[in-house]
Amino acid sequence: MRYVYLIILAQIISFPLEAVVLVDAPVYHGATRSLRYEEKWPEDNGGVLYFFIKNDGETEDAVADVRAAGKPLDAHENVHWWRQWPRRLAPGQVGWVTLKSVGAPFEQGADAEVDVVMASGKRISFTTRCETPPLRLGNALPAPDYQTLHLYVRNDGDKPLRLREIVFNADRYEIGHRALTLVGDDPDMPPGALRILNLTLEQALPPLYPMAVRVCAMQGDTPVWTGAGIRLTEANYTIGTWESGMPEREEGQQFARKLGIDACVATRDWELQREMYRKYHIRTLAIGNHEVGDPPKKQPNLDMVRALSDSPHLAAWMVRDEPDLHNIPAERMHRHNNIYWDTDANHPTYLNLMTTAGYNDYGHIPDIVCMDHYVFFAPNNIPRTGITRFAELEEALEFTDLLKENTEPVRMWVWPQLAAPVWNRQPYPWGVNYQFWAHVKGGAKGLLWFKYGAGYETHEEYAAPTAEAEKLVRQFNLIRSLCFYGEPLRSVKSDNEHLLARALISEDALVVIVLNNNYETDGVPFAAEYALHPTAGSVTVPLPHWIAPEQVNRVTDEGIEPAAYQMEENGLRIPVEMHKESMVFLIGSQDTNPPAQVTGVTLAALDEKGAVLSWAMPFDNYGVKGYAVYRDSEKIADVRHPIYTTTRDISNAGNYTIRAYDGANNLGDASAAVAVAFD
Repeated sequence: MRYVYLIILAQIISFPLEAVVLVDAPVYHGATRSLRYEEKWPEDNGGVLYFFIKNDGETEDAVADVRAAGKPLDAHENVHWWRQWPRRLAPGQVGWVTLKSVGAPFEQGADAEVDVVMASGKRISFTTRCETPPLRLGNALPAPDYQTLHLYVRNDGDKPLRLREIVFNADRYEIGHRALTLVGDDPDMPPGALRILNLTLEQALPPLYPMAVRVCAMQGDTPVWTGAGIRLTEANYTIGTWESGMPEREEGQQFARKLGIDACVATRDWELQREMYRKYHIRTLAIGNHEVGDPPKKQPNLDMVRALSDSPHLAAWMVRDEPDLHNIPAERMHRHNNIYWDTDANHPTYLNLMTTAGYNDYGHIPDIVCMDHYVFFAPNNIPRTGITRFAELEEALEFTDLLKENTEPVRMWVWPQLAAPVWNRQPYPWGVNYQFWAHVKGGAKGLLWFKYGAGYETHEEYAAPTAEAEKLVRQFNLIRSLCFYGEPLRSVKSDNEHLLARALISEDALVVIVLNNNYETDGVPFAAEYALHPTAGSVTVPLPHWIAPEQVNRVTDEGIEPAAYQMEENGLRIPVEMHKESMVFLIGSQDTNPPAQVTGVTLAALDEKGAVLSWAMPFDNYGVKGYAVYRDSEKIADVRHPIYTTTRDISNAGNYTIRAYDGANNLGDASAAVAVAFD
C-alpha cells in the first residue's frame, strides 16, 4: 500500500511579512471498529485529520475558516466538528487544526482537498491522502519534573522504518540531537517494534501546555509522519471512583486510601471536597454541568468553572457522561469542551464514552478520553444487547484496545467494575481482578473504580470484592510507575490459548500481565454463571534490546519474588500455572532508586478514638511498596497504604515522620514532622 501523505500546492506556501505556513505532513487517524462485536450504531468509516500550522508573520493570526472539496465544513454532513488550538497564534507559534469526519470527505483512502483561510486573509491549500500511517505515536507523557517528554512510537506496518526526527511545536530535533535521547540508540524499527524517545526541554512545561508533536521515520526513501495535537496532562496514574457521596463520609475517605483512590466524582458541597483533599489527598473529578434553557439542556456552569479554576483539589472536569449512548451530537461535546478549555487553564477535561462506535468521533475532543466497561450485566458496551447474550471476559481488553487505537496519543482512563448495587451479577472476583489488569495492559493510564462507597468493606454483598481490590492495589502499587510509563505491545506469545498475555514496555523494565481465559458460562444471559478452571503453559516475552533481565520476578500483593524462567532464542520464557484470574511478572534492571520524599503529611483526624495521619503517594520509578512510620525518630510501624491510625494514648504522642520504600527495599527520605498531642 502506498502512503501518500501530502501534496502541497506550490510546496510550502508562504507570504511576505504576515504569513502562515503548513508544517510538515498532515496526520490521519482512521476510525477502527470491533470485528468480534457488532453494535447497533452507524459505522464510522471516517477518521480524524490533524494538520499543523505556523505563524511566520509579525502579527497575531488565527484560522477563520476551513473548507473541504471547495465547500465550508458545515456543508458536509459527515464532518462533525473541527478545532484550531491554540485559538490564536502569536508570531512564530505553531498550532494544530483537528477535523473529524465520519465519512466523506475524510473517509478512509480518500484524497481530501483542504483550504484554510486565516483571519489575516492568507490562505493555505493542500491535498492529503486519508490513510492511517504505519508509524504510530502511542503516548506523549511528561516526566515527574515536567521537563522531559517521553514519546512512545511503534511500527504497526509490515515494512521496516528508520526514525529520522521529531518536531515539537516550532522546534525540530534530529535523531542524535543533544536534547533528544533514543532509548537503546537504535533508530531502525522492524515491523512490530517500539521505540521510546525522551525530549529534554530547557524548562519545565506548565499544566495543559499545547503540544504539536510530530515524528518522522523513513520507509526507504519515503518520509512517514505521525503525530497529534494534545495538551500536557499530569504525570501520575489516577485511581478514582464514581462515589459522589464520599466527601460527606470521612470513614469512606479513610478506607479509600487503602484502595489507592486519589480522586472521586463529586458534584456537591465544595467546602467538603476541599476538606477531603486537605485531609486525605483525594481530589474531585467534577461534573460541571447544569440545566439551562427550555426544554432544559445540560451546559457547562461557567460560574462554577471560573470559581474553581485555581483549586488544587480539582483533578479534572467531566464534560459529559455517555453522550454517545444518549445520542448527544459530538459537535455539542466539542463546543462544551472548548468552554472548559477557554475558561480554566489549570484543569484537564475528560469525556466518558459507552459505545465503541463513538470512540473516534468523541475521543479526540477532551484532554482525557474515558470508557465505561462493566463487562457483566451492564450494557456491555454494546447498546441494547446487555441481557441477550453472554458477556465474554476478553471484552475488557478488546474495548480497551479499540479505545486506544481510535484515540491515541490522547491519555486514556477506563472504568472497571468494583461493587455497586446497580451493576451487580459480575462473577466475583473477575469483575475486579481480571478486568483491572485487562485495562492496565491495554494501555489505560487511569482506573476509576465503579464503584466504591463508604461501608462497602463491611457490607455483606460487597465486602469480598472490596477486600480483593485492596489486595490488588497493594500489588499494583509495586509497579504503578512502570504501568504509567509502559506502552503495550502484543508481542508476547503463549503456548496455551487460555493464557492471554501482554507486556508493558518502558525504559527500565517490562511488566508482563497474564490473564486466565479458561472459563465457561452457563445459565441464561440475564443471570449467567461463569466457571473458572485452572490452566498451565508458558509465555515467551521478546526482550527489547535495551532491557537486561537482571531480575525476573513475580509481583504479588505481598511483594516481589523470584520467578522461574528460561532464556531462549526468541525471548524469555516463563512457565505459568494459574489457578486464579491473573498473574503479573516484572523483567528488567535492578531497581536502585529510592522513592521520592513523602510530602503532605497531615493530621487528618484527632478524636476520642485516636489520631489519623495521611499523606500524598510519592513517586518511585518502579512503584511504592509501603511506608515506614517513625515517632520521635523511632520506627514504630510499616503500612502498605498512605494512611496510619494510632490509638488515643499518651505514649502515642510525639513527632511523626514517614519514609516510603519500594519493592527492592530502597528507602526514601523522611517527611517533615507532624506533631500528635493528646490533651
